[in-house]
Amino acid sequence: MTCWRLIQRGLVFYRRTHLGVVLGCAVATAVLVGALLVGDSVHFSLRRMALSRLGQTHLALVGQGRFFREALAGELGRRLGAPAAAVLVLPGIAVETDRGVRVNRVQVVGAGAAFWGMGRTRDPFAGADGDEVVLNQRLARRLGVGAGDEVLLRIAKPSFMPVDAPLAGRSGESFAARLTVRAVAGEAAFGRFGLQANQVEPFNAFVPLAWLQAGLDLAGRANVLLLGAPPGGGIRPEDAQAALKSIWRLSDADLELRALPGRDVLELRSARVFLDRAVARAALSVDDGAVGILTYFVNEIRLGERATPYSMVAGVGRAGEGAGAGGIESLLPADMDAPEATRPAATGPAPAGILINSWLAEDLHAGPGDVLTLTYYVVGPGRTLQTRRRDFRVRGVVKMQGPARDPDLMPAFPGLADVRNCRDWKPGVDIDLKRIRPKDEDYWNRFRGTPKAFVTLRSARRMWANRFGDLTAVRFPRRGRTPKELARKILQRLEPSGLGLVFRPVRRRALAAAKQALDFGQLFIGFSMFLIASAVLLTGLLFVLGVQQRCGEVGVLLAQGFTPGRVRRLLLGEGCILAAIGGALGTGAALLYTRAMLYGLNTVWHRAVTTSALRFHAEPLTPAIGFGAGLATALGAMWLALRRQSRRPA
Repeated sequence: MTCWRLIQRGLVFYRRTHLGVVLGCAVATAVLVGALLVGDSVHFSLRRMALSRLGQTHLALVGQGRFFREALAGELGRRLGAPAAAVLVLPGIAVETDRGVRVNRVQVVGAGAAFWGMGRTRDPFAGADGDEVVLNQRLARRLGVGAGDEVLLRIAKPSFMPVDAPLAGRSGESFAARLTVRAVAGEAAFGRFGLQANQVEPFNAFVPLAWLQAGLDLAGRANVLLLGAPPGGGIRPEDAQAALKSIWRLSDADLELRALPGRDVLELRSARVFLDRAVARAALSVDDGAVGILTYFVNEIRLGERATPYSMVAGVGRAGEGAGAGGIESLLPADMDAPEATRPAATGPAPAGILINSWLAEDLHAGPGDVLTLTYYVVGPGRTLQTRRRDFRVRGVVKMQGPARDPDLMPAFPGLADVRNCRDWKPGVDIDLKRIRPKDEDYWNRFRGTPKAFVTLRSARRMWANRFGDLTAVRFPRRGRTPKELARKILQRLEPSGLGLVFRPVRRRALAAAKQALDFGQLFIGFSMFLIASAVLLTGLLFVLGVQQRCGEVGVLLAQGFTPGRVRRLLLGEGCILAAIGGALGTGAALLYTRAMLYGLNTVWHRAVTTSALRFHAEPLTPAIGFGAGLATALGAMWLALRRQSRRPA
């Protein structure tokens, strides 16, 4: 009967001490549960953001400055039985011209129907006339525009040649268009698309893929390939890589194998000008008659007081002992780089040999035995241009005919190969157009980029090899082969991964990053520890105060034979009921507390988490864990407070 009376007294809320215990437990539990719920919500939001920016994408291949065939995505998807999409992603700038609002670092996405299928949404450009753009919500808000408004979109024109490669040509060119906003894409409409793991939503501007390709002269090309998973299963990067190896073509690596007109020769060259070393090794290994070529633009060729400005010089060398490709390599003496036996050792190493054509010999009044000095630029640290010089001894003069008159030896240097007049040269290095003489213009008009001098490939590599490659072309004797047959042999010796064409498990990494992120539940518990400790301390003090006010009841129980331990258990039982009531109230309050916290993080405090996309989410066990932790903490405080009180004599 005594125990029942104690329970009844524990449920009476008119005593301030009991009400304080309930409220103290409620505060402690609310903070604990709220912190854990915030952690659940953050983890859920990170996972949701990762999936919303990737859609169905499991693997992604980024061209690393290369542009492959758009059709590669369809071929790969059919082979793997998985959805695939080719995308053209480039940097740009968006401007709202009426108010002058400008947004940099815009991600311009050339998207087709397959891309929107990866996002499980309809193609917003179905039936569009091409001069329209879809903005994501963040970009539309920043520009202050909506559907039907106009924006100016300026897109950086890509170059096949890396911008920090030697003689990279002009940079900073762009393509601009005034477009009508067709729609604003939210998160559910794939508006958050991006391959970078970032909590901040990118500024996305979506345009039709074909329209963007036409505007940038990239017909049928893309630089990002998205790959989903087959129905009912996953997909491994190694499987996608093996499928890519089996179907890719030279054009997917910006390579071209062409038959030179009027000659029984096939030539491999790259739109990136320099052949990657992996490509050069594979190409030179397929035929012992292959010839490596490295052609470079030199600032000056000088003999004494005479100088010829701005000329092409080609380095040539065979891969093996087989019959060569019938070009200039057949004219190079076998001992071009051999030192002269008559040269005194004290004068230093002998210059390597060089062949010059008859035009250069006449211009410099040069002949066999003369020493020429080549001046040229190389790219140093930080893309700084450094001037280098090297001496060569003339080993012979070749006539301007046959192999020596070959404008195809010049690679497609941007700003050189695409201009008609040499005074329009813009090779990516500083040149003095005043130095160009009428005879130099006449040479360009008649012979284009025909090299004026030839050195061995070894000498050329020592001077002009760079991290992008050490050849500008490889030539093969045709021997009745078609370009397709030779291309197949080269591809067999070449791995896509060697050129940076690698499928990356973006979905797996995104989910792992979201799962392994900072435990925000523990973080918020740490931030709230002072408040929790205060609530627990208040709970213990109020409970002790209540026990002290009932000292007479405790004394009666002890006088009637109750042991101190039993008295503690009775009082703790009363406190447990109070703590349970407070915990239940605190758990309910935690739901409101968490929603208010997330609202603040999404609005006024959004800079603290660099995102405004947090959503409320609660794991099923989280409220129970928080309630249990709050109850245990309150009971622990009560037990510690009762130890001394229950030892007092009756």
